[in-house]
Amino acid sequence: MLSLDLLFCYMLIILIVLQNLAVAYPRKIFRYDPKEAGAFEGDIILPPSTRGVGEAAQEARWTNGIVPYVIKSGDFNAEQEAVIVKSMRRLEQSVAINNKLCIQFRLKVSTDKHFTTIKTGAGCTSSVGQNWYSTKELTLGNGCIHEGTIMHELLHTLGFWHEQSRPDRDNYVTVQYANVLPGLEHAFNKYTTSVDTLGTPYDYESLMHYGSHDFSSNGKPTIVPKNSTAKIGQGHSLSRIDILEVQLYYQCTGPVSVEKN
Repeated sequence: MLSLDLLFCYMLIILIVLQNLAVAYPRKIFRYDPKEAGAFEGDIILPPSTRGVGEAAQEARWTNGIVPYVIKSGDFNAEQEAVIVKSMRRLEQSVAINNKLCIQFRLKVSTDKHFTTIKTGAGCTSSVGQNWYSTKELTLGNGCIHEGTIMHELLHTLGFWHEQSRPDRDNYVTVQYANVLPGLEHAFNKYTTSVDTLGTPYDYESLMHYGSHDFSSNGKPTIVPKNSTAKIGQGHSLSRIDILEVQLYYQCTGPVSVEKN
């Protein structure tokens, strides 16, 4: 039987080995796998010719704020589909004005020219806006069936880009490119054209903001807020400014024409 002293020595050796392995093979921290998903900025399926907050082009807005959708048959079980639909309803209610809908997600009908297909795949990704191209998709792979994640992707579907893509982002955050996974630096691009900040302030609390360690190659921060008390990447609900932006983007002064789901 091992003595306590010898057992302690063995445990200490194991701990040292594990620490060395952690240094030699740092954990790669990122929210999505853009290489597997073929996505731009991690979770955006890039239109043919676009580059903030909302996509500036008027045609990116869904007609009357209504987003028809199809859930690909056989891709999700009943429980997963329920979470997807619940996330849609939660987003609708979050941006409603006096309990009147501002935007609506409803099942596609035969007369719909534009719609998005929700399916499984690699990563959590979405096309941005309505009219860029005929095929619009929202992909929910392993680990994506959570309300916050789904609402994030649905905001892309509605026409919104990541918060840190805003043209004024350098006034509020510093991107640490040395810590970004090689080849994914473009995920931190900012844009000065083709986006509309809607006159709103930079929003650290946005559901559309990356977390501080997203796409990190070494476990160190990739985005550092210049406000030392700010928290980014909350990932679970729309912020107050997110709500305002959707209302402004879809010019919600009254209810949309609610259609049968």
